[in-house]
Amino acid sequence: MHKKTLAIIISMLLLSLGTETSLVAAKTNQYNHDYIVVYNAQNQKITTITSKKSINYLSDFAGDVGGNEKGIHKKLTNNAQLSYKYVFHSGKKSKLSYKLNLYVYPNVKEVKMTNLPIVSNGVWQIDKKQLHKLDNPKKFAH
Repeated sequence: MHKKTLAIIISMLLLSLGTETSLVAAKTNQYNHDYIVVYNAQNQKITTITSKKSINYLSDFAGDVGGNEKGIHKKLTNNAQLSYKYVFHSGKKSKLSYKLNLYVYPNVKEVKMTNLPIVSNGVWQIDKKQLHKLDNPKKFAH
């Protein structure tokens, strides 16, 4: 699959999280819109991101990164240390919804995504600017 096609598919998925077609069943929807829950390395909830601007930024980021074929099914660097996990949820009132996980590993400048459509998962290198934003999730909550 071509890089551009894959990026478009992932971006469309992330922008339409609330469609009836689904990968993962949502147990409860506490919001009436898309949202992202962030957990620390100990799996403790840090914040919930509900800002449309932040959700669009993070969805675009995930789509752009996930569209790079070089990261598909790649394994994490051995000494990678998790700092945060972003869990993308659909808050639309549907029985089924997508749920995508984005893991941030600052010591190796990598992100891992799981539950991606078609490709399933992957690991990608990110730059310092992207890492700085993802390693400060509370800034997205505003």
